[in-house]
Order: sequence, then C-alpha cells, then structure tokens
Amino acid sequence: PYCLPPYTASSNLRWPKTFTREWHMGYYLGAISLLLGISIAKAYIFFLVIRVFLAIDLLHPFSKEVSVLISKIGRVTVEVGVLIIIASGYFNWLSSQTTSNPALSGFLGGAFEYLIMGAVIYSIALVFKRGVAIQTDNDITV
Repeated sequence: PYCLPPYTASSNLRWPKTFTREWHMGYYLGAISLLLGISIAKAYIFFLVIRVFLAIDLLHPFSKEVSVLISKIGRVTVEVGVLIIIASGYFNWLSSQTTSNPALSGFLGGAFEYLIMGAVIYSIALVFKRGVAIQTDNDITV
C-alpha cells in the first residue's frame, strides 16, 4: 500500500496523493494525538461527574468541592469542543492532501453541542458558587 513516485532525474512529477511512511508519520502521530486527547477529555468529564455524585450531600448540597468540580466539568467540556473543532479542521486539511477520506464523524461530531453544554454547565457552576456563599452566610448567622 505504500506508493513511491516514479523517479527519474528529469522527472518533474508531483508526489502522488497516497500515503508514504516517511511523509506521513508526523501526520499520523498528530491525528492519533488529537483523537486520543478528545477521548481522554471525554472520559475525564465522566470521571468528574462521578466525583460530583459522590461528593454531593443532600442536606447541604452547596459545597465548595461540588462547585469546583462543576466548574472543572464546564471548562473541560469547552476544551473538548475546541479540540473537536481543531481536529475537524486538521482532518479536512489532511483529506484534501490525500485520496483517503476516513470516516471520523463519530469522533468529530458535536463540537457546537460541547461548546453550548460547557457554557450551560459553567453557568450552573456560577449558581453553585453563589449558593455556597449564601449557605455559608446562613450558617454563620444561625
């Protein structure tokens, strides 16, 4: 599957639009790094959600720890959206350079949804932060 161009001293032929090992090792590593980064960030979001459910106390739901965890979830969700946008642009460029068109819609779909979800989660984190302040004031005055 590795295709090398015909080589002659007077040849002005362009490289064919197929993969060669030397030319594409950096592109392959970049693509795998982006896909791994997106997958690891998504897994980290779910890890943080589990930590929120373990840390929440139904008697006093507004705690500093839960507020910080929800802020982290919002931040990482926005980062996933940005990573998906970067990876989508990279793979579109890479597809234009080769004849290969990988089916990556499962990995690279939903960037806008992640950005919106991150903004909503971050605003929920701000509500929790305000709830922590109000709950602390109520505990001090009582």
